[in-house]
Amino acid sequence: MYENFDVYGPYTRKDGRQHIILYDGIQRKTVSYPKYLMECYLNRYLKSDETVHHKDEDFTNNDINNLEILIRAKHSSLHNVGHFVELNCSNCKTLFTLSLGIFNQRFKRSKSGDLFCSTQCDTHKF
Repeated sequence: MYENFDVYGPYTRKDGRQHIILYDGIQRKTVSYPKYLMECYLNRYLKSDETVHHKDEDFTNNDINNLEILIRAKHSSLHNVGHFVELNCSNCKTLFTLSLGIFNQRFKRSKSGDLFCSTQCDTHKF
């Protein structure tokens, strides 16, 4: 599977997560270390909707017995439980709640940094 690659690492990032670098003589590719371990263990590449989850939620514990494959949506729902942001609408000042993921999406799209409780309050939409 990775026979045609030179494997460098694992290297530890500033946030503590590990990755490896694969090099085939032409291209260089960075892969998370847990993903690499799981793909080697299963002897197959992960599907695009699969991801590796640390059972004990300690992303520094890359023991193969601590890793499992989850569908991305399931994995995301595990890690987003209880992560909400309370905001005041920039227009009507009503208090409203957004999941952290939706907050991040809206904030990135907002040119002014204003966030609104509804599309009716968003006076910038046409």
